[in-house]
Amino acid sequence: MLFASLCTLLWPVDEGAARCYTETDVAHAFAEGRLQIADPLQWPGTGGAWGDGVPVRRISPVGETMDYRVGEGEGARDFLRCAKASWSDGWFVAHRTDANGNLSGFAFHPASGRMLDWPQSRHVHRLGGCFYTGNRRGWQVIDDEGKVLHVLPRTPDGDSPFELVNIFMLGGSVYLSTGGAAGQSFWARCDAATGALQGTLTWPRGYPRGWSQLGNAWFFVDEHHLYRANTEDLVASAALATLPEDTVGGTRWLWSDGTCLYLVSVAGHHLLCFDAEGHPAAPAQPLPEGWRVMGVSTPVEGWSQVWLVPADRHGDWGSAQLLTWPPASAALPTLFEAEPVQASEPEPLPGADGRHGLRIRVAAPSAEQAARHGAHHLMRWAFHVARGIIQRGARSDPQFNGVFELECSTPEHMDPQGLPVHHLRALLGRMRATPMGYTAGDGKGLLHLRVLWRAGADAPAECVYSSLDETERSFS
Repeated sequence: MLFASLCTLLWPVDEGAARCYTETDVAHAFAEGRLQIADPLQWPGTGGAWGDGVPVRRISPVGETMDYRVGEGEGARDFLRCAKASWSDGWFVAHRTDANGNLSGFAFHPASGRMLDWPQSRHVHRLGGCFYTGNRRGWQVIDDEGKVLHVLPRTPDGDSPFELVNIFMLGGSVYLSTGGAAGQSFWARCDAATGALQGTLTWPRGYPRGWSQLGNAWFFVDEHHLYRANTEDLVASAALATLPEDTVGGTRWLWSDGTCLYLVSVAGHHLLCFDAEGHPAAPAQPLPEGWRVMGVSTPVEGWSQVWLVPADRHGDWGSAQLLTWPPASAALPTLFEAEPVQASEPEPLPGADGRHGLRIRVAAPSAEQAARHGAHHLMRWAFHVARGIIQRGARSDPQFNGVFELECSTPEHMDPQGLPVHHLRALLGRMRATPMGYTAGDGKGLLHLRVLWRAGADAPAECVYSSLDETERSFS
């Protein structure tokens, strides 16, 4: 298996926003009383204030309750049964899916109790001072009272790419994609503060495919070029570089680590690196042979993160690999050297009622390497024993109680507040969320993780993280 030789275990940690994905229709759950905004006076530790988030109580069909905190600050908790969500100006903005998989959205304002609902909206965003809801027919621009300010029809365009960038904010304007024709794409431009329509424009060279900011400048890519965005006149944006043919194709990702810009794509074979002027900062780096890009995660502390899957296979998350590197190091010739993953077979972890968890043991010279290898085995075995969305439960073990125990033996102390543990915690969040969506093997319990550290095989074990303990401490 392949990992970047310089990689450290890094997964995106959304300290500032609630992030989760599930099948439950949250707005209807509120209406039916299955989800409640808890009284802050009864919430432990809030002192009658909302604190760093909104307490939410989930009520199961049999009357059991479980409390979560959805919030914006450190220590905030996510909904565990809701659609993709974010916070903006005190609004909790979320998507939901119905039984047929149709997306719609809503926004909830806990301070005032206001709820806005937009059925059949595939896209729901809050940028600047307005909401933007969209579907295949077009967009609506909506103010905080739910009043529709503009309806912007979409031009039918069977040639638009699946990975189309639909909405972005640039300077003081919000841009909305309204379709295209004859190799051009059409955009509506709205004032970010008021939602006022500022006009429409045509990008004559296809569709923008990815956006990123570096320093004070914004950059984007279309089918063939990298551009520096002209915030006053987008059509006048300057092309800085022509993209090599073997680096593009399909979904593509453009991102910044604060020092450089990077570009990869699903069908591409190389990583491209540009400096703050849009010039190549390093030769194109070939990606590991036999692998293709599956996705790119938001950089954490400047470290880039690129997920790979075998080029000839789809969906087996146990085979996914992570390439990460520190800022401005893409020119290093050893960046993508192969690192073998140590073998590890899990052991049964006895649980209640005859059910069991799995214990995974890894040994390594450093905490980050132990965590990285452990993460590989966690994803590998979850694919086979947990019930998930990604594999539709086809390989789940109904006796698996959802608990993984990862035992890391390394001479270096595994700091409970250090990055390896911090990002193992984030990995658990990713495994619980769409598209993996793992639960216990019978689908009736959450996936849990305990991380133990040992200085050596015979040394006593120290628990450096437990999602079970975290739940008990937070919601007793």
